[in-house]
Amino acid sequence: CEMCESEHAHEGPHIDPPPTHVWCRACGYASPPNSSAACAYCSAALEELDPAKISADPDMRTPSLPDGPTEATAAPAPMKAAGTASTPVAASPDSADSAVVTHPDCDNEDTDDLQTRLSRDYGAWPEHDGIHFRVWAPRARAVRVLGDFTGWREPGIALAREADGSWTAVCAQARVGQEYKYRVHTREGVWKWRNDPCGRLLAGPELRDVIVERPVSLGTFCCPPLAEMVMYDVHIASFTAEGTFAAAARRLQHLHDIGVNAITVLPPYRDVHARCWGYDPISLFAIHEPFGTPADLRALIAEAHTLGIACIVDWIPNHMHYNALVVDFDAGNGGAYLFQQAALRDTPFGPRPNYSSRGVQEWMVRSAAMWLREYGFDGIRVDSTSTLRLRNALHVVQSGNDAPDLHASWEFMQLLNDVIHDAFPGKIMIAEDLKNTARIIDVAGFDSQWDEAFFRAVYQAVVPAVDGNRDIEALARMVERSFTGKCDRLLYTENHDTISTDRCMRLPAAMAGSASSTERSLIAATLLMTTPGTPMLCMGQEYLEPRGPVWPHPPVVDELVEDPACNAVCKKYAQLARLRRNLDGVTAGLCGCGVRVHHLNTADNVVAYHRYDRVGAGDDVIVVLHLSKAAIPDYAIGVPRGGQWHFRFSSLDGPATALPARPVPRDGFMYRITLPRLDGYSALILSQDRRPAWRAAPQTA
Repeated sequence: CEMCESEHAHEGPHIDPPPTHVWCRACGYASPPNSSAACAYCSAALEELDPAKISADPDMRTPSLPDGPTEATAAPAPMKAAGTASTPVAASPDSADSAVVTHPDCDNEDTDDLQTRLSRDYGAWPEHDGIHFRVWAPRARAVRVLGDFTGWREPGIALAREADGSWTAVCAQARVGQEYKYRVHTREGVWKWRNDPCGRLLAGPELRDVIVERPVSLGTFCCPPLAEMVMYDVHIASFTAEGTFAAAARRLQHLHDIGVNAITVLPPYRDVHARCWGYDPISLFAIHEPFGTPADLRALIAEAHTLGIACIVDWIPNHMHYNALVVDFDAGNGGAYLFQQAALRDTPFGPRPNYSSRGVQEWMVRSAAMWLREYGFDGIRVDSTSTLRLRNALHVVQSGNDAPDLHASWEFMQLLNDVIHDAFPGKIMIAEDLKNTARIIDVAGFDSQWDEAFFRAVYQAVVPAVDGNRDIEALARMVERSFTGKCDRLLYTENHDTISTDRCMRLPAAMAGSASSTERSLIAATLLMTTPGTPMLCMGQEYLEPRGPVWPHPPVVDELVEDPACNAVCKKYAQLARLRRNLDGVTAGLCGCGVRVHHLNTADNVVAYHRYDRVGAGDDVIVVLHLSKAAIPDYAIGVPRGGQWHFRFSSLDGPATALPARPVPRDGFMYRITLPRLDGYSALILSQDRRPAWRAAPQTA
């Protein structure tokens, strides 16, 4: 058993204990009988799972209701339970509350299949008969909804309980734009105001939920494959001076002009801070109101699609903020949404959801699906899957790849990827694991993952001030590396995690004071754009932005840069992006997965590699990097084919003429080219023109 570590076999999440087990009312987990009669996790006294004992326990009986409505608190209008495939638990017609919940989670009571369960809507949404409400609160004794449509008067509208622990109702008089909140009678017998865990918008200082329209159709967009993407890390609050979705939409043309065809939108959902990175979420469904409205975000994505730019949402299932809406939602000690055991719940960033609960897994899957379905995102970047999956998440930063995992977390990741890939064909799933394990792709089912080892290798190759301290052998290994033999790496030399001044800093800042910092930054850019995988730029990187505030303060990015040198670097990035995407038809190999480092000169810090997809003229690409100061005359590099090799890119505006390949073996190839001069701190990209298409002669009678 995952939770109690006994050998007793039973199906489903650990919430419905086998007959020989006892359950803990304090934390909600079942344990085998033990001599101390205390819960193995919270040390509370255990009681046998005996329905007679529960019904006799005053704390477990249906709560007494307040007196009948008075003139000041008029009874709400008649209503009905929302239509659903599962049957609501019967409630007394004279009662405003439903039947008592008799055990902690009730996940196993719903016998409907996964597809049916996930097809149910949650939150508040309009239909022909009124506004439908549904919320999952398996440990609650009763749930009511109050809002503008009830005049915020008690007792509000009672929700009927369904078999899986959800509560549902339809309100004919509620309208889109009105505000509401839930009143939850917790397992401890206390009425609490609660926000909707699936609410789409929170308004005002009171954080009241707002009923919003659900979009009917968002159009279609053909997302480019990972191998043809050039991605850009976008933080809405600092991407523009206004810090809004609407302002970001107006600046997308700049990204299009430099060759970007995908953006990762850092968390757009409600954070505990007003101006922030977005990694202290209080909701996984509600928009961060300072950024704008749901309509503003949809307009941003629509504008990006018009420019051919895909949009990836940065999604955080590994932790919530301590003030998150779901904390203690229906019971103490975190409630049904969070792990009860502190060792499983606590992370360095906030409490962790209870992945062992089927209801919690499906709640998170619904969140991920919502961003794709209701906003039109083209994929999901899942934040810190190592924090999600490691058993001891408090030490996730120090943990190696052999640290013990939670089985339930792997089941959740597999469920998430299965559902998204089945329901949204063509959408992309990217993991940020940072532990360099192929299991994230070939077991969990992600399409790609962040490659932190590539970042470290590039950093150690370009940042040291002394040429002799560069490790180009490690760099060569990272160029050839792949997790599963596919285009399965997301590559970066700067990102929102690394640029802070108390971390690795931006590359220009890390090389501050060096006369060659710009040249070495462009070598890093060439590596980024020519290594197999998906390259990603951080905001401002194309302008050599040096600033990166101390975490967790957001970055600073100039919207307009007047420095001619910075604009010249920006044009270099645009050249590289164009080659990376093969827009001129002569660098198809950069869109493939083939790579071989065929030349490694550790004495002079020269590395060259062959990139290819199907091989041939217009496909084969040769990349040459020189990471030392001194220029080298007449430098020979092996090439795979004879003929003319053209310079497609030079970081130092080098020669534009073509070089003939001579039939002299070099570096494992049958041909070589000789560079008249290999400048110090330079990067070169060469390829051949495509041959004219061959056409067979017409047949004669």
